[in-house]
Amino acid sequence: MMELHNVKEAVRQTILRTGRNSKSVRLIAVSKGQSQNKIHEAFEAGQRDFGENYVQELMEKTQGLSLPKIHWHFLGHLQKNKVNKVVNKIAWLHSLDSLELALAINKKSLQPLKCLLEIKLSKETTKTGLTPSVALELIPKLNDLSNIDLCGLMTIPPFDEDPEKSRPYFRELFNLLKEMNQRYLYKTELTELSMGMSHDFEIAIEEGATMVRIGSAIFGERKGK
Repeated sequence: MMELHNVKEAVRQTILRTGRNSKSVRLIAVSKGQSQNKIHEAFEAGQRDFGENYVQELMEKTQGLSLPKIHWHFLGHLQKNKVNKVVNKIAWLHSLDSLELALAINKKSLQPLKCLLEIKLSKETTKTGLTPSVALELIPKLNDLSNIDLCGLMTIPPFDEDPEKSRPYFRELFNLLKEMNQRYLYKTELTELSMGMSHDFEIAIEEGATMVRIGSAIFGERKGK
């Protein structure tokens, strides 16, 4: 799978250029809209982390693909009434955006779920997520939830053909995470920054991303696009 190899090499080269540890960035192959065969092909090529956005599609793929050591990341907006369908099938949730959702996960999950707060840094009305000020207020309320393992933050900047336009948003997320740790808002250090997609992941890594979410650069355009 040459595209996957090329993306991994681009990630590796960017990490080297920034002087960071070679294993400091996790590549998530965004497989929404992709066939199970394509996911299996990527798995056989060494990919282990896959991202999905829709509950029904995630359920179909987790049932249809019995692969050892595969890690599913849920990236889309998760409704409280669908928590029980998802939480025990995924390794990571990138879109925690309310106390109500956290309480539902805490109740339904069989073990601590690694979660990222989704942060909205733009004024786009179509985007979900918490404003920084609301996120700062929410974090202390998660400390007593034993099945919520808060690990960091996620954001999606407005799309622009020029990837440099994403840099201020990535830098703002990095600084927000730093502030959260300096204020000791959570019981453990927050270390994860999920930011950067196919067109701007190199900028994201330069600005401190620990996870990049890449779909089209690995799989090509999704069905229906």
